[in-house]
Order: sequence, then C-alpha cells, then structure tokens
Amino acid sequence: MDLYRCSGVPIYASLPHFYDAHESYLKGVVGLKPNKTKHEIRILFESGVALNSTLTKPLKLLFMMKSVVNVLKYLVIVGALGGLAYSGYLFHKGSGKINITPVHKVQPNDNHSGISSVDNLFQGNVNRAMSAHSVDKY
Repeated sequence: MDLYRCSGVPIYASLPHFYDAHESYLKGVVGLKPNKTKHEIRILFESGVALNSTLTKPLKLLFMMKSVVNVLKYLVIVGALGGLAYSGYLFHKGSGKINITPVHKVQPNDNHSGISSVDNLFQGNVNRAMSAHSVDKY
C-alpha cells in the first residue's frame, strides 16, 4: 500500500508475509508462505461518537418527521377508505328516489296571459323580454 498521501513521505506497507500482494513480491523473497487466517488484518469499529447539539438537532428533527410521515400515510389511507365507504353508503341510500320540485300552480281566476302569470310568481317583477303583445305574434 502506498502511504505517501497519509504521511507525505514515500512509504510503502504490506500485510505480513506479503499476504494479498502481487505474486512477483512473493517470488522475490525466499520462505514466505502467506496464510489468510494468520496474516489477514480485521478492524472492527464499535466505538460511539459524541456529537454536539448543532449536529444532532437536525438529525433528531429528521427522524421525528420520518415517524410523523409514517403515521400520517396510514391515516390518509384510512380516511380515504372511510370517505369512499361513506360516499357508497350515500349513493346506495339515495338510489331509487326521485326528487321532484313542486311547481306553483296558476289559479283559474287570474285574467292574465301566460307571461303575466309568470310575473305573478316573481311578485311583481315584470319580465320585459316579451310583452303581452309579443306573445300574440307567435
């Protein structure tokens, strides 16, 4: 391994008995017999890291938001399914029924043409789109 970047000095290092090195290095030295179980290096990282609150506060906020989103997604699904069920209930409840709006009947003693009787429905508001004389043309 080239350690120049680490130390700034041209230093090279290898594993014991040139384990995991190129075969030309093994042939250059007599008596080397690299063995994986004996010469391999293992490093286990288990130590914790102490961070200050400026670094941990955003992480805590991120994990809290993740938890909130996990809960909200199920609430949205349940709400949508509940809304669909309620709309299906309302549709089924209203099927087979007809809504009829009552119409105001004109009394037979009114002496008005068809247009003026409509004017009575609007309580004196006169429909000026057609006068009584215009009706006679048609």
